Amino acid sequence: MGENVFFKLVCLDDTDPFEFKIYIDLNRASLEEIHEIVKDNIDNYQTAKWLLLPCTVTM
Repeated sequence: MGENVFFKLVCLDDTDPFEFKIYIDLNRASLEEIHEIVKDNIDNYQTAKWLLLPCTVTM
């Protein structure tokens, strides 16, 4: 069995106490891809929080 590693990136805004707004929720294979996405979008979501979750799937 092999292991696949990927990264989950979530950009969310929690400034509204009644609702979370999810702007970006995606999976990518490398940190380089994640870096480009964050670099291209960080100014668009100034009040948002960014979560990066490393994930492993065993097949």
